[in-house]
Parts: sequence; C-alpha cells; structure tokens
Amino acid sequence: MTDKVIDFCTKNRKCKTCDINIKNVVQKEHDCRLNHYGTAKAMEAEGAVPLITKSEILKNADAEIGVYICDNDSSVESALHEKLEYTIVKQCDINHSKKGVSNMLYKM
Repeated sequence: MTDKVIDFCTKNRKCKTCDINIKNVVQKEHDCRLNHYGTAKAMEAEGAVPLITKSEILKNADAEIGVYICDNDSSVESALHEKLEYTIVKQCDINHSKKGVSNMLYKM
C-alpha cells in the first residue's frame, strides 16, 4: 500500500458562470464543471461507483478495491453492492465515526 491517491472525480451541482449567463440571458463560453443534476445524497454514490467499477488504473493493474472509506450514509454501499461482482467492505471515516459516538453519548 502506498497511501497515495490513485484516482478521483469531482461532482458539481452549480456553476457560477452558468448562473450568471442564465440571469443575464447570454451564452458566454466557459469551462463548465457542472456535471451532477440529482440530489446531494446521490452525488457521492454517482462519483464512487464509476471510480471503483470503471477505473482504467485499477483495470490496468488487475486490482480490485477491498475496502473503501466513506461516511455513514448507505447509498454508496448499496450502489456498489448492486454493481460489483465481489465483496467490498465499507469503513467509516474518523470524523463521521466521532460524530456518531458523540451523538449517541449526548442522547444517553
């Protein structure tokens, strides 16, 4: 393991230039990064699934992801289990784990 980023994607629901173009009724050419039209909840799953299932880097290395780190939302988990033919393990990131434990302690 190298602890290095091997692939990434970005999902954007807004583009300031597009918003200005719509407001001013103009079509100004720009490098638009708007690439997500669904809910914020669906954004993470829409980014994670192609990264894990269609990554050329992983295919070229003949590698599979065994563990992924994510928040406590299960939308990514269910989307991955639907698309993958092998088992993948979800691990919660430290910030979401701390928040979950803190919330449970406050409720007690």
